[in-house]
Amino acid sequence: DASPRQATLRGAMEWSWRLLKPVEQSALPQISVFRGGFALPEAERVLALPSGVSGTPLVIDVLQALADKSLLRADPQSSGDIRYCLYETVREFAAEKLGSEAEPTEDRHAETYLALGEALSKRIDERGGAEHFERLISDRDNLLAVFRRSMDGTPRISQAARAALALDAIALRQGPLALSLELHGSLVDSEAFPALTAAEPELAVQVLSAKSRAAMLSSNLGAARADLDLERPRAGQEIVDLHVARSGRVARLAGGLDAGVQAVREWLLGGNTVVRVGLVMLFIGLSFLARYAAQAGLLPPALRLAAVG
Repeated sequence: DASPRQATLRGAMEWSWRLLKPVEQSALPQISVFRGGFALPEAERVLALPSGVSGTPLVIDVLQALADKSLLRADPQSSGDIRYCLYETVREFAAEKLGSEAEPTEDRHAETYLALGEALSKRIDERGGAEHFERLISDRDNLLAVFRRSMDGTPRISQAARAALALDAIALRQGPLALSLELHGSLVDSEAFPALTAAEPELAVQVLSAKSRAAMLSSNLGAARADLDLERPRAGQEIVDLHVARSGRVARLAGGLDAGVQAVREWLLGGNTVVRVGLVMLFIGLSFLARYAAQAGLLPPALRLAAVG
């Protein structure tokens, strides 16, 4: 019977909880906001530990103490670093103890992983980018948690958009594209999206671009065009024009600013099928070519930034 087993497990958790030091009782609930594990630098930014007689304890010492009590798993990585992870049963129990500290702890978690995700996603197309990409993948669940919390209740749309764009760097290279479509689709469908276009138009453009790019790479050209038709009255023609211009970036790198923007505009707003398919193939081919040239150092600095940006 599940109930007696659950009661026994609950009793064991309560017993373990009572044996913890006050600083460990403060840390464990805060750790419950992480998803899929975390590294020491992020723990040091998220955990707010109380000061004791001898000052504020080191986060690494508290993590080690919890690991010694079998409440936290410490997994050595090939890089030599340690990645920590709560057992799911412990995480659920600890989350119940978070109480009034839930919001500030989640805010610190969001700020930490948004900054990390943005930094890593910008560096994965540079030399040695594979290491940054692996790190980004390892924190995918933390970024997803930030996105979902940001969309709950009254959406913090800017925060959610930043999380979705960091996750888009993974979806474009490893998949699934369906996740990118889902995240950006929920952003665009949110009642808060018009406010984002007014307050942060460039961020709104990035969301629109990511959504239509995922549709294009999924071979859903009709959806990409329909998205733009639907967004014009919601986002405003100025935002749509920025979106169209941004989508023509690779063509501009090839030397045709006006031709690139016009070609993408024709595809999105009513070109024939042959033109649309041809532009998609050109877009993908030039994108790979531009990124390869940037990584090999064959482009001037200005173009290199545009190619990998």
